[in-house]
Amino acid sequence: MAQWTVDEAHQRLQSGLAPLVDLRSAEERQSGGAPHALPLPMVEFDLLGRQRPVPGFGAALAALAKAAKAPPMLICAQGLRSRQAAAWLALQGIACDEVPGGFEGAEPELGLPPPLRLGWRAAGLPWVSGASGGARRGRDDGGDGARSAQATPGESDGGAGGV
Repeated sequence: MAQWTVDEAHQRLQSGLAPLVDLRSAEERQSGGAPHALPLPMVEFDLLGRQRPVPGFGAALAALAKAAKAPPMLICAQGLRSRQAAAWLALQGIACDEVPGGFEGAEPELGLPPPLRLGWRAAGLPWVSGASGGARRGRDDGGDGARSAQATPGESDGGAGGV
């Protein structure tokens, strides 16, 4: 299992080398997500805001990973769920990779070096707002590496809501 920085994951996704699987809930994805990521929520929230496992998640993740041309890259909000899902797949003998920085930046308790802690949004990578696939935000540099603002003034970054 490889760990990719968000920049490396973006490059692999853009080149079609591997799919990016977003493990965040639909509510979390409302604050934005990576373009072309495959949504496969690991948890959902009930009416009281409590996290519940999504029924059939493990089987769906295993099927997706087995069908992928290359090990899929797992991403969540802050790296905890992607680490759990990657470890579970490894126990099943199924290859996958993870993007430990997540969309919002890695949790400190993961003890990752700075390049792996950086989140997709903070890196200025392209992202789409909400589940509707709204306007692109962040970096859209056509390969020149320039960074741009992540959101327009007055917009909320939106929290990831934990893991």
